[in-house]
Amino acid sequence: QKLEKPELAKRVKLMYQQAILCLYYNPEIWIQAAQYSASVDAKLDDAIKIFERGCKALPSSPVLHLAYADFLQEHEQHTKAEAVYKRFLEHAKAEELDCTLVLGNYL
Repeated sequence: QKLEKPELAKRVKLMYQQAILCLYYNPEIWIQAAQYSASVDAKLDDAIKIFERGCKALPSSPVLHLAYADFLQEHEQHTKAEAVYKRFLEHAKAEELDCTLVLGNYL
C-alpha cells in the first residue's frame, strides 16, 4: 500500500511515540524522533517538545543534551541552545557528573 506523505509522516510519528514507550531511557530514540519530526514539519514545535521531554526523562544524558543544543543552533535558536547547555551543566554539577564533553561544546 502506497501512502501519501502526510499519512506516512503521521504513521512514522506514531511509531516513534510507541518506540519511546519501550526505549524510554535510550537517548538515541529521543534524538531520532525529534529529528524526524523536524524533517517532516515546517514548524519545529513538535521536535522541540520531543527534545524537552527527552531531557526531562534523561537529565544526566550528555548525548541527548548535546544533540538538542546542536539542533537549536542549526535552527538559529542560540539563546535556547545556551539554556540547554547551562541546564545540563547545572544538573551535572549537582550530580557530580563528568561534563567535560558538554562544557567543551558550550565554550
